[in-house]
Amino acid sequence: MLKEGRQTVKTGVFGETTERPDNTRERLLLVAEELFAKKGYSGTSVREIGATLGIANSSILYYFPSKEKLYAAVLKRIAESMKMVIDNLPTDSGDDSKQVQVMVERLMEWAQLNTNYLQIIMRELMENSDRLAKARHMHLAGVVEAMRLPLDRMKSEGKLRHLDPALFLIHLLGSVTYFFISLPTVRQITGNKDAGDLYRKYKVTVINVIQSCINGGQL
Repeated sequence: MLKEGRQTVKTGVFGETTERPDNTRERLLLVAEELFAKKGYSGTSVREIGATLGIANSSILYYFPSKEKLYAAVLKRIAESMKMVIDNLPTDSGDDSKQVQVMVERLMEWAQLNTNYLQIIMRELMENSDRLAKARHMHLAGVVEAMRLPLDRMKSEGKLRHLDPALFLIHLLGSVTYFFISLPTVRQITGNKDAGDLYRKYKVTVINVIQSCINGGQL
């Protein structure tokens, strides 16, 4: 039986730590997230998750009747954690461009703290399992659609003349995901070994690109 308590978990590419409840269900999800990120859905078994935790398969199935249910719970956690990107965006100025900038900054902060989630999302896009399409759409589509709203409004106002909001958002998510997942490679390519410095420069670059697009510039 796993003991109740608290657990300090290392997250993010810069070694940040956070404290999470240490109970059986939570530990199952944490291990599942790590293995799904590393090996994907097909490459991860319930037996391996149990072995990593030192518990029987029956204990896992008590909380999650199948691997699909466990995976769906992981996707739900990803979607819930991404709500920080879209919650309480500034509305008092009535400026959608400000909302977009804040949203992009939050997206990068979220990505920096959740590299396992980024890897799972990337594997989702690459593996594209039809069997899990329902779970994927239930939990992730709503967040993405909410991120599109200020972009759609700006398009309707003629502020994004050269861009399609949906394709722009896909490009943005892909760029942020690639940067954090491939940071070791980026460090080699740029010759800059300081991950924090690279992050700051990347953030400035992305914000400048966003502003150029908003202001009608062509890249």
